[in-house]
Amino acid sequence: MTDRQRRQMIEEGKNPDVIVWLADVCMETLKQESVTLGEAKSIIERMACIIERSERYRPETLLSEIPLRS
Repeated sequence: MTDRQRRQMIEEGKNPDVIVWLADVCMETLKQESVTLGEAKSIIERMACIIERSERYRPETLLSEIPLRS
């Protein structure tokens, strides 16, 4: 991540350290579960879909406050 990207994220109220750390944690978990690239892509698409359906909430809403729907 470049310094410019980092500054922009901070200006948007995002924590770049947490984002990078959790992305790495997710990747390590997927690796430990022997997930294929195709499966990983499907997992990310499902997560994106869940988040898109939750866009009626404000961006600072904690994910724990959003109900998980199939």
